[in-house]
Amino acid sequence: MSRQNHQLDPRDRSRFQPFVLVLGGLSLVGIGLGACGSAPKPIAELIPETDRQEAVGDDYHGTWIPDPYRWLEDQDGAETAAWTTLQNGATEAYLDAVPARERLRQRLTELWNYPRVGAPGKAGESWYFSKNDGLQNQSVIYKANSPTGTGTVFLDPNTFSKDGTVSLAGMSFSKDGHYVAYAISRSGSDWREWRVVDTQTGELLPDHIRWTKFTTATWLPDGSGFLYSRFKEPEEGKAYESANRLATYCLHKLRTEQKDDVVVYSDPDHPERRAGAQLSDDGKFFVFTISSGTDARNRVSVLDVDRIGQKPKSVFAELTASYRFLGNDGRVAYFLTDDGAPRRRIIAVNVDNPQKDVIKSEEDGSAKTTQQPTKEVAKDSKELEDQQQAEKDKKAGKTKPVVKDWKTLIAQTTDTLESARIVGERFILTYLRNAHNVVVTSKLDGTNVSPLPLPGLGSASGFNGKRTDELSFFSFQTFTTPPSIYLLNPKTGDVSLHHQPKLAYTPDDFVTRQVAFQSADGTRVPMFLVHKKGIPLNGDNPTYLYGYGGFNISLKPRFRANLIAWLELGGVYAQPTLRGGGEFGRDWHEAGMLEKKQNVFDDFISAARYLVRNDYTRRERLAIGGGSNGGLLVGATLTQVPNMFGAAIPEVGVLDMLRYHKFTIGHAWIPEYGSSDDRKQFSVLRGYSPLHNIQAGTQYPPTMIMTGDHDDRVLPGHSYKFAATLQRAQSGGAPILLRVARNSGHGSGKPVAMRIAEAADRWAFLVRALGMD
Repeated sequence: MSRQNHQLDPRDRSRFQPFVLVLGGLSLVGIGLGACGSAPKPIAELIPETDRQEAVGDDYHGTWIPDPYRWLEDQDGAETAAWTTLQNGATEAYLDAVPARERLRQRLTELWNYPRVGAPGKAGESWYFSKNDGLQNQSVIYKANSPTGTGTVFLDPNTFSKDGTVSLAGMSFSKDGHYVAYAISRSGSDWREWRVVDTQTGELLPDHIRWTKFTTATWLPDGSGFLYSRFKEPEEGKAYESANRLATYCLHKLRTEQKDDVVVYSDPDHPERRAGAQLSDDGKFFVFTISSGTDARNRVSVLDVDRIGQKPKSVFAELTASYRFLGNDGRVAYFLTDDGAPRRRIIAVNVDNPQKDVIKSEEDGSAKTTQQPTKEVAKDSKELEDQQQAEKDKKAGKTKPVVKDWKTLIAQTTDTLESARIVGERFILTYLRNAHNVVVTSKLDGTNVSPLPLPGLGSASGFNGKRTDELSFFSFQTFTTPPSIYLLNPKTGDVSLHHQPKLAYTPDDFVTRQVAFQSADGTRVPMFLVHKKGIPLNGDNPTYLYGYGGFNISLKPRFRANLIAWLELGGVYAQPTLRGGGEFGRDWHEAGMLEKKQNVFDDFISAARYLVRNDYTRRERLAIGGGSNGGLLVGATLTQVPNMFGAAIPEVGVLDMLRYHKFTIGHAWIPEYGSSDDRKQFSVLRGYSPLHNIQAGTQYPPTMIMTGDHDDRVLPGHSYKFAATLQRAQSGGAPILLRVARNSGHGSGKPVAMRIAEAADRWAFLVRALGMD
């Protein structure tokens, strides 16, 4: 389950303090609330009763757990559709009574309406980049003769559908750039369909690949076909809810039908395992990565291109660490790994003889090794050829490392090595330092380390380019500045601005800083705070606390247009660096997973207490939000301490922790959460599962649960059952609403118009729920 597209949710405003704000030319006093709107109806008249409850449930190791709303798991059923229509009607009536709703939509439209350009990438002799004029539902792909050229339209996803709900979900160019395979997603689904275009003629080839998820197209070096992963076609009507198991890795040849594709990898004995492949820099072999679900650890094998169909040769056979392939020189491959280095290092390994070096654990100082030495392999013509090439490179002054079997090139540091690329014969290394990025470059032997200048406290990504390229492009963004594109010369370290968007506000009007607080067990947890300069921090500021905390995913400074709208209203935005994420390496992640998941919720609760204790806000002014695993975070926190918050918005959340693994790709999250099929893990999951910890007769704060009706990452049934149960349990007068976006999935590929509408509704909900009217 990825963090991709968990949008920052709404934020709210000062309570009874009148103020003036100009939105779209309108002067709004107190955000324009009050007399101009119709009197809101009592919430009891808006929420539809969910009378249907069934006497169904499951026996978990001798414990009977009822599941009266299981019928809502049938997301395509007629009764479910009728129920969600009623729920949406109630939510619409509640939000429609907020006079500021339409004005918020206008301001958000202004904030979203700026040209956005992606980092250019080279394929063959042409350059490709994405561009959005501002309010286009989907960004357009352009093709140019140079990285600075204006280019012409190459692929326009806005032509895929009238409402923008069919999106471009991936592109992969052949080695020579002659072909590109591109993927489309319908209604935000994780299902991908792949098509192929001849980039020279624009011809759409007949190739049509279906039933793929979580894969890319890895081209053969001659461009005659590509490798990809697919699942079995689901039963009719079950495409968005059936469990996705036994991914099969296939070879597709151009201009042939998918049914004729050759199976390259399949493991029926371990249906949870999935394969991915990368082509080596010299095009001579594939590097296969085999993983189990979302477990960060993986196995690695290699297969020579001319031996496809044979069994790959194992390089890292044990599931003990993560290994990401970066590039190679002959039979020496470079990997980014956390083996022996929780904050990661880069190693060089002879793939024919991956004898592990003996390293000392930083934790206890003991020597250890996890992989046994393999037998020496006889020198063949390929190895002799590599040695000859190494001698030539040495004479030419190139700095390729001399490696017999295994060598550390970039050692672990106090910062977390987030990613690495090889461009221009140098490593570009992106580190996490207190949850924001710093970047350095080095030679391939690990020497001549040079920092890159970055324009502030933010996030850097991209660093497009090939091994032989002389330049690279990257993106940099902050909480209050959208991504700008920079040009980097890897050899000199020179950085220059390539594209900076023109904005409808002034980023310098806002301030970002970090504080730290202690969690329940004494762990120090950093937190970003963002707000407008000069606002009085007097304990009455509306504050939006947003979190994720899982899957080794790092929450860094990231721009969202709706955050600007919140800050303009005088709100504070808080983003704590919760355990379960990857900001401080493997140990930080493992401290918030499986039986230690409660640490994540304790961190979030402690963040809330810090904000109140230090007079940033008060309980009635504090809203919490998060999406996906962050939706679980909000749901668990809401049910554990319902009296701590003024409002809550769980989005596309994993809320039924006892049955999550039975749908779509949920089983892949077992390494992170555990499974109720295991007696001990059941007890842990039952202890915090949001659905199963709702208590009848409790006064819960105003809550709006958000999901999409085509979400096949986290079944919308999670949100449906949670909403029905919470509505029935609610003893106070606060609303428990459900907002179901139609033709929408987990978040990826969502059209701009839909994002603006959702953001306006989030804001409107908080405006009314927090008593800002």
